[in-house]
Amino acid sequence: MIISDSISVAANSRSTNVLAGQQFEFLPARASVQLRAASAATGIRADMNLGGEQLAVDTLVPPTNRFPIAPDDTMLTTTGVKGERLFLTFRNTTVAAIVVQYVVEIMP
Repeated sequence: MIISDSISVAANSRSTNVLAGQQFEFLPARASVQLRAASAATGIRADMNLGGEQLAVDTLVPPTNRFPIAPDDTMLTTTGVKGERLFLTFRNTTVAAIVVQYVVEIMP
């Protein structure tokens, strides 16, 4: 199962949970979860939470300006159990909007 999208993060702001409302926001079964992300410019930070446990805190997103590929843009690999909620936000530390592309791969 894959969740992928892009978001423009406004200058000096934080996005909402980009996984909110997605079909697999809550894990359907015990699974391995992998996060890949890439930004159009430097200055984007990521926070990821799974089931209330903070897994990535203010982690720099690679400024590769392309769709994230494995293993180059893999930021996190973890496991979760059925029903745990995925929570992913991005923070822009610059004075201009930056586009972020991300992939969350869920492997039961």
